[in-house]
Amino acid sequence: MYLQFNKTRLICTVLLTLLVAVRTSPAQTSPATRPTTTPAASKPSTRPTTRPHPVSNNADLTNLSLEDLMNVPVISVSKTKQRLGDSAAAVTVITQEDIQRSGLRDIPEILRLSPGLFVQRGNQFTGWSISARGFGALFSDKLLVMVDGRTVYTPLFSGVYWNTVDYPIDDLDRIEVIRGPGATLYGANAMNGVINITTKSADETQGLIVDSRAGTDESDASVRYGGQIDDDTYYRVYAKGRSYDDLHESPTPVGDDNQWQDASSGFRIDRNSSDQDKLTLQGDMFDQSASDQLVTGHVISNYLHDYRSGENLLTRWTHVISDTSDYALQAYFDRIDFRDAYSTFRGDTFDVDFQNRFELMPSHELMYGLGGRAIIENVGTTALTQPVVNPDSDTTYLFSAFVQDTMTVVPDRLHLIAGSKFEQNSYTGFDVQPSARLLWTPTQQTSFWGAISRAVRTPSEIEWDESADIVVPTTPGHYAQVVKTTDKPQNEQLLAYEIGFRQQVTKRFSVDVTGFANNYTGLIALLSTGTTINPALHPPVLINSTYDNDQSARTYGTELSLNWQVLDIWRLQGSYSYLFANVHDYYPGITPDASAQDQSYPRNQFQLHSYLDVTQTLQLNGGIYYVDAIGNGNVLGAVGAPPGAYIRGDLGITWHPRPNLEVSAGIQNAFEPHHLEASFNATASADVDRAYYAQVAWRY
Repeated sequence: MYLQFNKTRLICTVLLTLLVAVRTSPAQTSPATRPTTTPAASKPSTRPTTRPHPVSNNADLTNLSLEDLMNVPVISVSKTKQRLGDSAAAVTVITQEDIQRSGLRDIPEILRLSPGLFVQRGNQFTGWSISARGFGALFSDKLLVMVDGRTVYTPLFSGVYWNTVDYPIDDLDRIEVIRGPGATLYGANAMNGVINITTKSADETQGLIVDSRAGTDESDASVRYGGQIDDDTYYRVYAKGRSYDDLHESPTPVGDDNQWQDASSGFRIDRNSSDQDKLTLQGDMFDQSASDQLVTGHVISNYLHDYRSGENLLTRWTHVISDTSDYALQAYFDRIDFRDAYSTFRGDTFDVDFQNRFELMPSHELMYGLGGRAIIENVGTTALTQPVVNPDSDTTYLFSAFVQDTMTVVPDRLHLIAGSKFEQNSYTGFDVQPSARLLWTPTQQTSFWGAISRAVRTPSEIEWDESADIVVPTTPGHYAQVVKTTDKPQNEQLLAYEIGFRQQVTKRFSVDVTGFANNYTGLIALLSTGTTINPALHPPVLINSTYDNDQSARTYGTELSLNWQVLDIWRLQGSYSYLFANVHDYYPGITPDASAQDQSYPRNQFQLHSYLDVTQTLQLNGGIYYVDAIGNGNVLGAVGAPPGAYIRGDLGITWHPRPNLEVSAGIQNAFEPHHLEASFNATASADVDRAYYAQVAWRY
């Protein structure tokens, strides 16, 4: 049963042994001397010419002033490096300093730091659910997530297995969060936002680091070593293991359904063959075992563990011609292999992408790109009486192209960014996703922007081909949901309007405000096609359903972010977000119905973070989060009390007794023993407990 998990642990052990061997080799101990070449996709533009260049990707973001943080480079918004203050989108950069001082160790938890995101922990399938600007759900499907340019969403349900997205925390460079459509550059599934997780280049991770954390809810340990192959080539290798204990089960205990253990390892090689060329090769693998005896609310006595494993390999070549011209070619392979109490899934993804940027004329910077993707999918079943999907194996494809023109209307003051994505996919055929953005910067400290965008979400494999009997618990009996997807759903569509304002009010205080209105049509939901009652069957009630484009919606909201450097040693960060949703059912008998969708996302969210340098070696960090109550979930069979409003408090202290040694301790969810964040159905959710932790990191 544990062969697959033990195999990865064995690989990690071998890797650690190699690390020790490499560390003792004199040839690998020479310091990095070659300056890093900026990747083509992140080379700074020359416009506006009077503005300072953004802070380098290699800059130490842990000691930037508040004024410097406005110059931090952002890549995800336009696929080229620009100042955060010059980005025509609602974007947040979670820096390495934010990550380290928050005390958060999991990437989904770290995303709580971004304003406007709704993070729910506690479901048995994916560990967390993360959504933006509405539609919180068990499988949040309107947010594109990438790691170093590789998409990590699962085509089975168009969401993310967040409990498998994990890297050594010290290797993370930044996390860029775009709230709002990113479809013009990133395509379908970037409907409500884009999360781009970026790791450091190999030349930024030289030397040895050992990091270990023990906690009441989770423990982990990681080791990473970076060195040089020659004067132009750098590498790093890592291994990490995690262990999670049970969360507080809600509403009633049903056995061990929240524990999991995993191991991961990987490498990265960066070669700077010249000042114009950089070649990257990186790969990862993981193996996870999770306790689970449940299938849609029923305990399966002979089933104990879910298994999840995966491997990926990515290569990227960037070539810089000048400050206004560069191109990049990227290709990757990604394999995922999952088994739970409901189904099995194996997916092999092959992806290739090319993009080119050049100055068409002094007032026009043109960027275009081409891409292709093929996914080989195999879906099986474990406890169901019928196949999950029909056919149970398929090969899907996606071909795409985009073009974007950045036009300077008034030098250093007014810019128009217009473009479109063109896609051809196996499910719904051809689609166009255009956008237009206007940026006005009357001063270097002030910017106004507005955008109109069209985005779509492509149906998932489940929505397109599901054919299964799903038994769902109710009170007092049970019924079966018989899903036969005969009417193939088409793309969900969004027309989005956004406006934004940024102001560096003083050197110590800045504000960022965004307002948005979204109009959705063709949202995919289950449509009931009739009910059958047969006392001879168990369960006796059968509800026949099919996936279809059954709903429309309008959402409105605002997001506010503030930064205040109170003193040289004390900084405050705060944010507030408001969302109002109005969902409409086209027909009666929709699951989830409009009222459930309306209540699936908190109307108000607020957070405040304090970072205090008590001394040069001692830091005190704290955070408070408020999240409004939501409804009882928008998945079939939700019962019990819905999640109420909660206030979360975190407090941590970090001590540096030596420059290469860091000791931390803290408490999370301090205000109450446990609280419910998600209630997807009777037994698929668990409360989040109060937790204590201690951590030691040693660098050499």
